[in-house]
Amino acid sequence: MAEKIYCSKCGHENTKDSSFCVVCGAKLSPLCPKCGLAILPSAQFCPHCGAKLSEGARPLPEQWAGEIAHLSIELPLSKSWGASVEPDGIECFLKTTDKLGNHVITEGTWSAKLWQVDIPFLSTTPKRGKLLAIWEDGELKREHYQPFLLGVAALCRLAYGDFKPKPEQIGDLEVTLTVPNLGQFSAREPWIDLRP
Repeated sequence: MAEKIYCSKCGHENTKDSSFCVVCGAKLSPLCPKCGLAILPSAQFCPHCGAKLSEGARPLPEQWAGEIAHLSIELPLSKSWGASVEPDGIECFLKTTDKLGNHVITEGTWSAKLWQVDIPFLSTTPKRGKLLAIWEDGELKREHYQPFLLGVAALCRLAYGDFKPKPEQIGDLEVTLTVPNLGQFSAREPWIDLRP
């Protein structure tokens, strides 16, 4: 019996060698034979359980970059990348999708700005305060994408550099992705704990 890949969008059974769902057209991610979680087609080892994948690397399906319609920031967290407990920056995933919500793998450059969140006296509405950090000319490449929930997203690390967050400081992050010949796409995460 031929192995199947189930579409994460509509649940339809597709053949193992399918790149797109035959019913809804969504991109299909192969599943790890050991743990059953989605993996990138080019993976040689499962990033979830470490299982060696029997088939050789297969390139990611080509996507027409014109499909991108939306950028989102997923799971933004202040993190330490070394031995220190002090956070080194913000780690997040940039998810690019088309009009139907299907994941799109694209390339481009990104920039980001981080503002302090201020809550004025006797108000419950947060507002952007002082600009804390700016990142420019970050590259988004195909190899930055990795399995993320039911699709793929690009890991992005924003190092604090000279900026050192204060305890309980809250930030408002905005990322702009520039895709050649398509323009700019922006996403905002208005509430990030910068130093948990």
